[in-house]
Amino acid sequence: LYTMAPFNTNLDGVPRRLIRLEMSLEMIDEEGFEEVIGITPQARDSVMRILNGKTFNDVETVQGKLHLKNQIIAELNSSLKKGVVKNVYFSTLVVQ
Repeated sequence: LYTMAPFNTNLDGVPRRLIRLEMSLEMIDEEGFEEVIGITPQARDSVMRILNGKTFNDVETVQGKLHLKNQIIAELNSSLKKGVVKNVYFSTLVVQ
């Protein structure tokens, strides 16, 4: 598991809402773990763009959170050459 630094960013929509997200990436193997560490700035940027495009309604439901996980996995896997993100685990997800 690779635990990323927390994300604090605005969601899309009105009224403006802030999301705080802490997550860990489960990688298939050690090689993928090393690769994701090497592209951390790009990976964080990709996750930030996904979060900035979401509204409160997009992330308030369980289905919305599962869709967010799947989007993050797909985006990160498209950035990796050898590694594969198997799963994403949210340790904190707060919207205010």
